[in-house]
Parts: sequence; C-alpha cells; structure tokens
Amino acid sequence: MSFLHSLARSMPVLLVASLACEAAMVAAIRPLSHFIAHESTSITENFGLVGAFMALLALTSAVELLLVVRLIWGKDAAFGGGAKKLTDEGEGKELEDVRALRVTGTKKALVFVVLIAANAFVFDALGDGVLVTDTRVYRVLSAWRSDDAQVRADAVHDAVILTGDERVARALGEVMTGDGPSREWAAYAAGARADVTLADELLFLLENGDDRERAAAAVALARIKEPRLAAAAPRVFPHMEKLGGDLVKALGMLGKAAARDEDLEDAGRLLVSLLDEGPEMRRLAVWALGRLESPRGLAPLEDMLTQKEDLATACTVITALGRMASDTTPEKFIAMAYQSDPKQRCPDVVYKDFTGHEVLLSQGRNLIEHLITEAGRIGASSSRGDMEKIAEDPRFSKAVRNIAAEIAFRLKYRR
Repeated sequence: MSFLHSLARSMPVLLVASLACEAAMVAAIRPLSHFIAHESTSITENFGLVGAFMALLALTSAVELLLVVRLIWGKDAAFGGGAKKLTDEGEGKELEDVRALRVTGTKKALVFVVLIAANAFVFDALGDGVLVTDTRVYRVLSAWRSDDAQVRADAVHDAVILTGDERVARALGEVMTGDGPSREWAAYAAGARADVTLADELLFLLENGDDRERAAAAVALARIKEPRLAAAAPRVFPHMEKLGGDLVKALGMLGKAAARDEDLEDAGRLLVSLLDEGPEMRRLAVWALGRLESPRGLAPLEDMLTQKEDLATACTVITALGRMASDTTPEKFIAMAYQSDPKQRCPDVVYKDFTGHEVLLSQGRNLIEHLITEAGRIGASSSRGDMEKIAEDPRFSKAVRNIAAEIAFRLKYRR
C-alpha cells in the first residue's frame, strides 16, 4: 500500500503511466476494429476482444483519475486527505470555510465516470463504432462470415433492420456470390431491405443456386422491382424441381409496371404452359398472368370461364381477367352471373412460399358480387345496359343490384 501511495504522489510517474496506457489503446483500437469488421466469424470472440479492450480502457481511466486527483487536490488526496490550511492552533486542522474543496469519494467516482465516458467516446470514434455505437453492424458482419448456417440465418432480422448500410449490403452480396450456407437467407434479407444495389448478386443466385436459393432470389428481385426477372424466369424455371411456384409468385409480384414489354411475351408463354398443371400451380399461374396483364393469357383465361373449374380457380380467373381489362370480358362475366348460384361464395385463395409468407390470389366474397364488381372495374361502355338490367332484376340480391346500379351510373356519366 505504501508503494502505491508513493506512486500516486509522483506526478511524473502518473503522467508517464497515463501516456503509456493511452498509447496502448491507440495501438490496439485500429487492429481490433479491422479484425472484427473484416475477419471475425464469431460474435463470442468479438465480445471477448471488446471486453478486454474495455478493461484496458478502465485501467487507463483509473490511472488518469490518480493524475487528475494529484493535480487538483494535492499529493495526499489519492488515498485520503483533503484541503488543509495552517491555523494558529497548528497544521492539519480542517477549516469550515474550505470543507467544500476537500476531496471525497463521490468526487473521485464522478471524475472516474467522466474519464471512462470520454475515453469510450474517443476510442469508439477511432474504432468506427466497434465499442458502443455500431455493435449491431459488426455482429451482423461477423454472423454472415460464419460457417454455421443457423448463425447466418439468425442474422437476417438485424440485416433487414440495418437498411441502407453499405457494409451489410456488401456482406450480403459476398454471401450470395460465394460458397457457404444460408445464401437463400441473404437473398431474403436483400429483398426485405429493398436493396437495389444487390440486383446483380440476386440474378447470379437466381441463375446458379439450388431450389431454395433460386426461390428466395426471385422473390427478392420482385420486391426490388428488377425488370430482368421477367426475362430470366423462363430460363430458370425448368431447373427448379420443387419450388417453381415461388418463381411464378415472384413474376406476379413483379407486375406489369416493372416488367419490360419485350419480356412479357416469354413470361406469358411460360405461365400459359403452367395452366395444365395441378390446381395450386394453375391458380398461381392465373394470378401471375393477371398481375402481368399478359396478352398471351387473355384467351386461355376467358376460355376457362366456360369450363367446369373448381370455385377457387374460377374466382382466381375472374380476378385476373378484371385486371387485364379486356372489353370482351364483361359480357362473359355477366353471362356467368345469370348462371351462378346466388349463395355461392369465393374462398380466400392464398399461396404460401418456402419462407411461410402468403400472397392473396383471390379474396373471399359472394361469387356474383365478384363477377359484377370485376366487370365494373373493366368499365366497358357496352356493359352499361346489362348493368341497368341487373339493377332492376329481383332474381339478384339487393347487394348485387346496388353494385350494378352504381356501375351503370358511373358508366352513364363517365367523361
């Protein structure tokens, strides 16, 4: 204790010790930051390294505390003592009027906290946020470099939250174009981030990945509205063994507005070829044709109205044709309405991709209301007379008659 007491009284020793500790931290912070940002594959290892550096920071702050106390309160203040003044009664008696100036444990603690905060702020800035402010980014970067598939998958949530961070975008791109697990989750994160800078990496994965990776890349490309998806889909679909529906879903998500006109022909041809598949793929292809408003799909879908389709498929066809808005369709809708059971209801038709996310292909509602509403959406002038007749026909429900009357009114006064 006497040795420490003597060190604390020596200004040169305290100054040299403080400078040495600061120099050690300056020398360590950049390599630490670089390793965690570019090489580390373990979040646990990052925690240990940052913890060791913070221990050095606390030691430095403690040495600096001794220096500050020595400067302000004198040689004996570090381990007790305080402001003293000679009086007539002898040396060492504390005066009432200088009691506020004496050193106390509370003041030492306050100075120590200030020094800790100042050092943490300075070295966090020198280390690009590795200590405090950017720890989530470094955790995500290390997780995506891991060889453990679950660790990579667990990083998806944070990667999505860190939208716009270029370091995370680069890490996702490296995962998608490299070898290793969970490339599909990197693609999923890129799509959820709506990161258009990763379009090339997503196209690479779409062309070269396995089923899950291709499916995730396709949906991500649809989310960022990448028009090249429509051109790539016909090439990629034959190579997908189990998750081809996810690629079809992606085409529907892309929609006509984002697709290039020159690609709609090939995409439409692919979707029409899927109309002969099983019920789920058939409905999905119908929905995608409607979303793309592909001219190739118009005739096959209108033909399906006259076939004995199951109710879920028929309702999906009605929804798709309503989007295509052909003047020939309302007449077929109205004819079907006269032949349909007034009590029939369209079910909710959904498709679930490999991640569990669902897309609504057709919304549940009364079948005749659905037909009349979609005919009104198309808005062909030739259907006005039919709508006026339905509005007065007691065979239809009041809800159907009201819908038809509203459509007829809009058509009559449409500019």
